[in-house]
Amino acid sequence: MPPISEDQLWELKNGKSDDFDIGSDVVVPKPMKAVDYRFWLLLMVILGVIVTLILIIRRTPPTKDADPTTINSVVDTIRSVNQGRGWNENQANNTPITGYGDTKSSEWIRDRFIQRSGSRTTSSVGLANAGSTPVKTPSRPIGMAFVSSRDFSYGSSDITVSLSSFYIGKHEVTQSEWSKYMRPANVSRRGEDLPVDNITWFEVIEYCNRRSEDENLKQCYSIGGNTKPLDWSRGQISCDWKANGYRLPTEAEWELAALAGTDYPYSGSENLVDVAWYSANSGGRINNGGSKKPNPLGIYDMTGNVSEWCWDWYEANYTLNLRNANDPTGPVTGSLRIIRGGSVFDADLARLNIRNRDRRDPKRGYPFIGFRIVRQG
Repeated sequence: MPPISEDQLWELKNGKSDDFDIGSDVVVPKPMKAVDYRFWLLLMVILGVIVTLILIIRRTPPTKDADPTTINSVVDTIRSVNQGRGWNENQANNTPITGYGDTKSSEWIRDRFIQRSGSRTTSSVGLANAGSTPVKTPSRPIGMAFVSSRDFSYGSSDITVSLSSFYIGKHEVTQSEWSKYMRPANVSRRGEDLPVDNITWFEVIEYCNRRSEDENLKQCYSIGGNTKPLDWSRGQISCDWKANGYRLPTEAEWELAALAGTDYPYSGSENLVDVAWYSANSGGRINNGGSKKPNPLGIYDMTGNVSEWCWDWYEANYTLNLRNANDPTGPVTGSLRIIRGGSVFDADLARLNIRNRDRRDPKRGYPFIGFRIVRQG
């Protein structure tokens, strides 16, 4: 490197030279002013704050419950993919004897979403094939099977009746479900997941109304327009068949759901042991619902385990007198109410037959008699 003269050092020190040439290859640039890097540093800080705020907003969970409409849309889309086609209301109503039997995976998804959100809303908007306009599908209450409207041979006399569509519980109402709205029953065998029994027909009516009110549904039962009478056994109980709340099945609805489009003597099979708990295989002990095979609609224990209260008054020749009836609801008056299905107490196979009719005093609770719930379709 060549030596630097004193004059050149003086010029550099006093700013009189823009660039100082040290030999032929080295150039000393102007020093950067402080304002340059401070501006860029400030800009980077501002951008960082903006990005951080955006990430925080996106990660903040919504303050309200998850929208079941969105949940049901996701589930319906999954069902459409599984079936290779869309799902609409006509298909739901006309699909023979499937109900929920082939939708366990999608139901589990819906159950999990709604459990987490705490929502009880059941209306849904389904999606047809990708890219098409959303179409409305029937609401699908959780834990219930859809029974489509149809004509069928009712009772042992083979009278043809026509029924509107409805939903029916896949399982008999459990002790834990009962105790949520009513005082605990004096059951035959205690267990939260066991069917409740030893309850009166009138207590069941009150349970249905309480549960409907809790889930923001229209109550079905009333006495003189009063949905909360002090004593359900005093007065004429009316049922609003158009209400969307919970109720007991009519005897005809019960039989149609139990048959599930078959002519089996027992609900879901010709082989009793496959689908039912009864005297010979239960030791007289009630079992958890769903431990036997379901019928083609995905409904469990409609034969055996516990007998089930129905809405209708009992009359021995009632079905013989029906002619082309639409949605029959039983005799207008009576003293005993219908029970169906048989129980773990029954050894006689005839009492376990789907067509068998039995009756009990609605003011009394009986061991091995429970119920399942229904809603309009």
